[in-house]
Amino acid sequence: MWVPTTAVTVGGACLAKVRYDQYLRFAWPLLALLSVPICLFVGFGAVVS
Repeated sequence: MWVPTTAVTVGGACLAKVRYDQYLRFAWPLLALLSVPICLFVGFGAVVS
């Protein structure tokens, strides 16, 4: 879900007749929310290893 241009995501939106800008407007808050823990986990992994 993090990459909003995966083939499954774009293909599903196309089949549902949802424009990509409409999908991004819907998914943007979730993507922004997920970016915080992803950055924390990557930073933690860099410190630990």
